[in-house]
Amino acid sequence: MTFLLERLWVFALAAILLGGCSKSGPTTSFDAKAFDSAPPAVKQVWDDAMAASANNDPGQAISILRILSRQQISQEQQKTLFDAIVANEAKLRENAKKGDPTAVKAMESLGYH
Repeated sequence: MTFLLERLWVFALAAILLGGCSKSGPTTSFDAKAFDSAPPAVKQVWDDAMAASANNDPGQAISILRILSRQQISQEQQKTLFDAIVANEAKLRENAKKGDPTAVKAMESLGYH
């Protein structure tokens, strides 16, 4: 349990630092092929998150990616997961700034301010 909390803390801290330090904004690209060789259950969760992201539902994508962050995955997959979370957070914030009520609600339920 402590290991999981430490991993989540590192993800959160990195998201804050990367999101706030770049003048060009957070990265929106990631290696979508990093999960091609993952076990079927892990790949399915990744695919579900990517489907939500493709359907312009970054809040749902983040929720699913958080589930994936609890799995044992490779370092490459961890980096890809982090990059996907950052990209979806940026899209969620953008949608909320535009007044999208679904995005605003998702930000509240995910604990973003």
